[in-house]
Amino acid sequence: NVITVMLGMNDGGYKPESQANDEKYFAGYQHIIETIHAKVSQAQVWALKPSPYDDVTRTPAFPVAADVQYNEVLRSFGKWIENSAATMGVQVVDMNSDMVKALRKAQSLDPETAKQIIPDHIHPSFGGHLIMAQMLLKSWQARAVVSAVNLEAGKGSARVSSSQYTRITGLKSDKGLAWDEQDESLPLPFKQWVDMWGGGASVDLSIRSSDVAATLNQQPLVVHGLANGTYTLKIDGNSVGAFNNDELAAGVNLALLKTPATDQAMRVYQLANLREEIHNDRWRGIEVPLAEYSLPEVANASASIDQLDFAVAKKMRAVAQPTQHHFELELIGAVAAK
Repeated sequence: NVITVMLGMNDGGYKPESQANDEKYFAGYQHIIETIHAKVSQAQVWALKPSPYDDVTRTPAFPVAADVQYNEVLRSFGKWIENSAATMGVQVVDMNSDMVKALRKAQSLDPETAKQIIPDHIHPSFGGHLIMAQMLLKSWQARAVVSAVNLEAGKGSARVSSSQYTRITGLKSDKGLAWDEQDESLPLPFKQWVDMWGGGASVDLSIRSSDVAATLNQQPLVVHGLANGTYTLKIDGNSVGAFNNDELAAGVNLALLKTPATDQAMRVYQLANLREEIHNDRWRGIEVPLAEYSLPEVANASASIDQLDFAVAKKMRAVAQPTQHHFELELIGAVAAK
């Protein structure tokens, strides 16, 4: 079992640091960790340093006074967590420093949109949560590469120079290039997240301001030896973009495009999101508010919801299974030889 714990945003009281608040936080945190170890002795516990109070994209707002550097209080909590990690038997992830770094970069790129990453200074938007997820997954050593394909073009003699986490078959060349590809996993659906309700410009800015693409979502396609010109990249018969031979030789990150694979990944995300909503409804809509009444129907309802959750999880795993796709590079604009 893996358990993550992040506490701190409200614990400083939105006031300057004080010894009384510190001692209350330290004692409470230790009690929680000790209880987890006692109840779930085999659990691997990850302590997350508190995410930042955003005083980068604008000045503090109520309930924080303008002259209070509240994020420094949260950073102090984080330092205590790091110093106490070995004693508490936990591993630590810094959810503050890289987020502040991303906010500063976002502020330099687009000051107005940067405010939407943590809209109320406290609660991250989807884009902010994406940056936080990247920090955690990076600590868990999630691999950066979804798949990697390096092809050598040549009329009648195309070959696969190298490939990772995928299977390439049926490679052939004529005016362009064509092949079949079945990757082992799916990319993150960046383009769909930007376009969805609740996404938008702040998601795109969060991606551009952090290293989430570099550390989690690399799907490079590299093609050498193409004739000079512009090529349409088609997957399963539909164009996903146009690139010249120099761009393809340098490498195109397919994970940044809208492709059949990212469409599939979006469906997986939607099912995962439904599971979250099912869990939330079970806990906050049934179990907690009805706990004091000892109604037998509560257990029956919870069991039924658990069955639904299992069914959705099964469907999610089925939807996530790798699928073979047909790729084509078709020359659409040749460059005249000098």
